[in-house]
Amino acid sequence: MENMDNYGLENPNVPKLIPALIYGGITTLITVVIMLTATWSGWDMNSLSYKGTVWLISGTILFVCIKDYRDNRNNKRLRIGQSVGLGALMGLVSGILGAIFFYFFITYIHPEFMTEATNQAILDMEKRGMTDEQIEQGLQVMSFFMGPVFMGMMVILFSVLFNLIVGLIFGAILKRD
Repeated sequence: MENMDNYGLENPNVPKLIPALIYGGITTLITVVIMLTATWSGWDMNSLSYKGTVWLISGTILFVCIKDYRDNRNNKRLRIGQSVGLGALMGLVSGILGAIFFYFFITYIHPEFMTEATNQAILDMEKRGMTDEQIEQGLQVMSFFMGPVFMGMMVILFSVLFNLIVGLIFGAILKRD
């Protein structure tokens, strides 16, 4: 049997926590700056330009994280599973930090955020021709989904899923056995 050292896989479970913490923290910091900038400048956080900017930056940081892990921590080797795991872990870190920030954001920095979102939902329902009764029912359902706990959970879930999927793609690109 060949020496596994030649393949850099003598320890296929090189710890991923440190790069996930570092790059997850960087992702959160940058997205917080973007969110605050959007709030103060009037940039619509539901716009494609806002979401695309956040996704592009998050994806770029994940790419750098996976490449750093491969080149500097894993003997220049990377399996797709390692990339997916690292992506999911980084997504968990940035999701938890992002959810914590989002709670403070809607509680202290921009408490009108939820009211503005509710008002926009009402306008959208009115544009669709919904009756007052239907709008009231819609608002009752929406109140559950607009709660800080549910929204925080969704931030974490979306962050993990996004990073897991993008980690799979980058793993296929950057893999070295």
